[in-house]
Amino acid sequence: MKRRVNSHFEDRFGDEMALGTLESVSSRKSPMVQLADLIAGAINRRLNHTGDKNYKDEMADRVIHALDLQLGEDEVDGIDVTTLFKI
Repeated sequence: MKRRVNSHFEDRFGDEMALGTLESVSSRKSPMVQLADLIAGAINRRLNHTGDKNYKDEMADRVIHALDLQLGEDEVDGIDVTTLFKI
């Protein structure tokens, strides 16, 4: 992942920017990572779940509503993105 990010930086910024360190963090040790996981999971559920709705969908809807996330598709120059959310 670090190599991929640095390759993108080099293509876009030349030698002006480089990622020095990339570390994974256990969500068990970081409330902020737990929050990021919760938000990403809610968005994923809303956008990709095609089966019957259940409690997971209700929880995803509550998270999205509580944070007032506006989900949409768009294009951003230079970024491979299919979904945007605005907080």
